[in-house]
Amino acid sequence: MERVLAQPEEDDFRPDVALILAECKTTGEVLGSMRLVTNFQHPLHIETEIELPALFTARNLMEAWRLTVRPGPAGKMVTAALYKVLYEVGYAADVDHVLVVARRPVDRLYQSMQFKEALAGQKIALSNTLGLPHSLYHLPVKDADRLWRQAQCALYPFMAMTVHPDLEVHHHEVTQRFFAAAYAEDRL
Repeated sequence: MERVLAQPEEDDFRPDVALILAECKTTGEVLGSMRLVTNFQHPLHIETEIELPALFTARNLMEAWRLTVRPGPAGKMVTAALYKVLYEVGYAADVDHVLVVARRPVDRLYQSMQFKEALAGQKIALSNTLGLPHSLYHLPVKDADRLWRQAQCALYPFMAMTVHPDLEVHHHEVTQRFFAAAYAEDRL
């Protein structure tokens, strides 16, 4: 059974949030999505529930939320494309670290993409994870290319060396949106 949000959530209207959609070129059907939330204007969700390690103090952070991919043969490619966009947006927006929470078996995907555990193995149960223990992972965006090459990451050619014509990322619009939100907050 497919689950769909009946109404947009409050975060969907925030100026410092970007919604990423993967759509089928032929039908326009949504194949996957991800919400990117920055700390440019407000603390991240995770920051309202736990104290982050000092590594993240006074840093530009982005949290990837609501990763959803429709099951099927295209699922792995859609997931890779969403992560490529996550990386590109993070890099263009001068994000220091991307944060995600995950549990098995999804955590293996993050580990293979060189996300590192942020809490030294400590599990956390957050309000949006139904109380299930999750790990917090981070990717230092500016070091990602080096980390992928060193680890001989299987996704490296796609993530860093492929200009994919089907990925339409309006970097200027996204970064302008993120930074406009941050500057608007500073002026208040």
